[in-house]
Amino acid sequence: MADTIGSEAAIPNPALQPLGFLVGEWRTEGSHPLMPGKILQGRTSFGWSDGGAFLVMRSEIDEPGIPSGIGIFGADDDANECSMLYFDERGVSRRYLVEVRSDQWKWWRDTPGFSQRFTA
Repeated sequence: MADTIGSEAAIPNPALQPLGFLVGEWRTEGSHPLMPGKILQGRTSFGWSDGGAFLVMRSEIDEPGIPSGIGIFGADDDANECSMLYFDERGVSRRYLVEVRSDQWKWWRDTPGFSQRFTA
């Protein structure tokens, strides 16, 4: 039996450890600025991939028109940044910067015409 290619790198990524509190399955509740007064219910799960080299998020919201998505969190040591690559059921792909502070977790993207923010 052959070893899995790259298995030596399937180890915990220290730069992602601040996101470890997210691992598990969560019921979610939130709002959207284009749906004032509406509470959006859903589910999100987080789990380590490849021994902790990456963190994977899967989410779905119980509202037609809000897409289910998958995110892969990784880090760039040189830039001292964490980012998420996102893909959803519409075929939309995006990159978000990610930050965790003692009392806040957020991700965002700044692009002409369609910037986005998420804060928890």
